[in-house]
Amino acid sequence: MKHILGGAVALLLAAPAAAQQTVDGTLLSARDPARIAAYLQELGYRASLGKQSDGDPMIETSMSGYDVKIFFLSCTANRDCEDIQFFVGIATRTKLTLEQVNAFNRDRRFARLYLDSDRDPLMEQDVSMIGPGISAAAFRDTVRVFERQVGALDKLISERR
Repeated sequence: MKHILGGAVALLLAAPAAAQQTVDGTLLSARDPARIAAYLQELGYRASLGKQSDGDPMIETSMSGYDVKIFFLSCTANRDCEDIQFFVGIATRTKLTLEQVNAFNRDRRFARLYLDSDRDPLMEQDVSMIGPGISAAAFRDTVRVFERQVGALDKLISERR
């Protein structure tokens, strides 16, 4: 009986640790912006950890030749964040039309494109990281998807020149 009880206790104690691991053993959480910045660097990106004007964390990086910001959202007291948002804004001389923006959004998933008051394109992609976080592999894929979207936006802008 002691062995059964001891085994059950060991399983219960191991369960939280197992719940926080993925196949590759790494979870990334919006609660740990420094770890996300370090992982971006592991992937070969520049990643500078800073703060937004409200004090919430932010990472500055670049993708497809453009400055990209990763905002941390749903934070409590500038920490314990639940979500992130990839963001790029591009000042252009030749402006996109609403029809081009609508076609871009219709033909792509995940990111959303819109125009600011100067009709410059802004693009965002939200990532929920509630709970223990997401696997490093899923985060890597998310980064790659956003970078492809930035590349597609660059192509659209280049066609307008």
